[in-house]
Amino acid sequence: MSISRPPVLEGGLREEAAARLAEISRALAQPYDEWTLSRRPDDTGLRSVSLALGRAGLAVFFAWLWRADLESEGGAVDHAVRLLEESIELLPSHSMDASFLCGFPGVAWTTEHVLGLLAQTSDDDPNADVDDAILAALADPTFVPAYDLIDGLAGHGVYALERRGRDTAVPMMSAILGRLEATACPQRAGLSWPSGMNTRTAQGKDVPVDERFFNLGLSHGVPGVIGILARFAAVPEVRDRALALLRGVTTWMREQRLPAASTGAFGDFVADGVESEPARVAWCYGDPGVAASLLAAARALDNDDLAAFALDVAHVAARRDVGSSGVVDAGLCHGSAGVAHIFHRLYRATGDATCRDAARRWFEHLLRRETDRPNVAGFATFCFERAPGGEYIEDPAWLTGAAGVGLVLISALGASALGDSALSDSLPTWDRPLLLDLDW
Repeated sequence: MSISRPPVLEGGLREEAAARLAEISRALAQPYDEWTLSRRPDDTGLRSVSLALGRAGLAVFFAWLWRADLESEGGAVDHAVRLLEESIELLPSHSMDASFLCGFPGVAWTTEHVLGLLAQTSDDDPNADVDDAILAALADPTFVPAYDLIDGLAGHGVYALERRGRDTAVPMMSAILGRLEATACPQRAGLSWPSGMNTRTAQGKDVPVDERFFNLGLSHGVPGVIGILARFAAVPEVRDRALALLRGVTTWMREQRLPAASTGAFGDFVADGVESEPARVAWCYGDPGVAASLLAAARALDNDDLAAFALDVAHVAARRDVGSSGVVDAGLCHGSAGVAHIFHRLYRATGDATCRDAARRWFEHLLRRETDRPNVAGFATFCFERAPGGEYIEDPAWLTGAAGVGLVLISALGASALGDSALSDSLPTWDRPLLLDLDW
């Protein structure tokens, strides 16, 4: 359980956050098809439907805006329901894949999460067919999923956890663990999961085609497995199996730490013959995401030494300034909102003053209004979808744009503004798909 902490947003900073949240909610209330990127050809449903970049992510934003009692103009429930219904209606006309954040399991997660949040239940289970499809795929030896959070098994695990209480939840977790057990590779110390044999580049660095590499990003790498195993360890039916893998992979992960003199604790990846360099400061790749996954593991394993190691990784990230961080926009994935939220989560979970101060600094940076480039409510997104060299865009999305920024502000404002309500001692759980919930 989280313990009440002094807020990270106070005074003028809190007032600015509340004003900008209201701006986000007004902007996102417009018809979804008015957003430029939503009108691009999109057979996969990525920009039109998905949790990461489509309507489903905006439904999560409006549901939490209502739940946290932070809407300034009303209508949040109607917007949440409308966007969710549009996502579900559009789903059959798109060829969405089985990846979590970008595919149909993310829409199913959103359905479970939002309807539960709004207390809108029915006798029919809207996700029953999704459960059956995932279980059938995991039982099919020709289905070879990635292991990671965005595209693979760790993401399916997040969906399975959201389905707890359904008959299919534990079988899904067990099947996911079976796949992870079968593909785990013993290492000199512990065990891990490699990323592919045919990749020529990893995070911009050349890797020989016959050389395995190990991805160290929370989004696409081993920390995502660590995060889901830590949460599976809280489920009695699969606890022992999850802990066995978790002990092995955390042992391996600690071995990958860069020398103490480095500006970062972890690189983007490790591979034989390739010198590791510090990753950016972000959720997707870098020390903040790694620290969050290791702290979750430490709590699952009841390992104080690992918890101290996780906080040390967070402190390394806290020492990086914006100029050396690699942060160039505002979103959750690799922007200032994601970094601010992780430090806020770490502070709320531990009471650590360094994480508190880092959260405040990153919120101050996040809330500096962009005026000289395209933005939503003063928050800009750098995107490569239309221009090879990238460009700043108006982005409503959950993972990269305004909806995700809004949810980060809801967490920071709700943690300090709701007195004795249910949200006063725990942060909203919209960040479960990012494996950043640390108060389960």
